[in-house]
Amino acid sequence: MLFVLDEKPSTCSKSEVITSQKKPTDEDIINELVKMGRTDNIGRSTFKDLGVKIALGRETIIGKYRVTRTSVFRYRYGIERI
Repeated sequence: MLFVLDEKPSTCSKSEVITSQKKPTDEDIINELVKMGRTDNIGRSTFKDLGVKIALGRETIIGKYRVTRTSVFRYRYGIERI
């Protein structure tokens, strides 16, 4: 028995597939947090889970936002627009 498939081969290249699945940047992640209204008392682990790559310090500038550490003994941050 011989089976014939009537499917056409895919016309998109690998580079098109890779660019359509690009990872969000740190600025995109911060923008989404601000849109959701989460700008206070955000933990460092939350930033890591969301995929923020930059090392967070006392004050860190990410795009048009300033991420400021708000707690002394815990890693809690607030986001404010510059």
